[in-house]
Amino acid sequence: MNKKIQFLCFLCVAIICISSASSNALAQRKTFTGQESGVLTFYKLSGLTPNFESWILASEKYASLWPENKKQYFDEEMLRYQWLIGTLNPSHNFLTIHTEVDAKVLRDGEKSAIAIDFPGRVSSAGLYFPYNIHDIWVAVILENIKQYMLMPISSIEYNRIRGYLPASEDEHKLQLRITYRGISAQTKPMKIDNLEQYIMLGEIAHWSLELPDFHQSQDKTLWEYVAPWYRTEHEHALIQMLEGR
Repeated sequence: MNKKIQFLCFLCVAIICISSASSNALAQRKTFTGQESGVLTFYKLSGLTPNFESWILASEKYASLWPENKKQYFDEEMLRYQWLIGTLNPSHNFLTIHTEVDAKVLRDGEKSAIAIDFPGRVSSAGLYFPYNIHDIWVAVILENIKQYMLMPISSIEYNRIRGYLPASEDEHKLQLRITYRGISAQTKPMKIDNLEQYIMLGEIAHWSLELPDFHQSQDKTLWEYVAPWYRTEHEHALIQMLEGR
């Protein structure tokens, strides 16, 4: 009787371990970097086929493994990439850009505005944001971005922003968070900054100017714009549930 109980206990533990390992493997397949999400969004929009095998074989992680561990890693990465490309939907899987900008708060009579510049980001091809996986480069150009670089603000917004920034400084280092969705992509690369890069066009959904990380304020957002059509992935899922999809 004791042996049967011991066997059943062992079996339960084994099932729990297998279930946990499966859950961990599934969770691993659902994780991806910002670079991967940007490049895979390009592939979904362009209709081109990514060469996952070459990405995995060229990775530093794969090269660092012992020969007996390479196949398992290869299979896991292949499953992860296939899951990502299969489930990604550019229309509601939004991408995020974080970058430092130079900002100026302007006042002319009763009119106020906030102007920003992207130090070191403007090249001969204009303003773009690069994504890269191994030998694949994608240059993201955000639609109508110039209109966001000089935005009118109200007097209340002006006074609030000035309250956070040193009055002795004309230009301020701020963090910019851009949430956008990819809307189109070219199928042939072009030479940009001595690299063959594919062009992907993005539509801005959310634009947020924030204080640097070292600032002690709990509310780090100085100013933001939210497109009227923008829905977060959580909101999109809730709406689908309400519509019975």
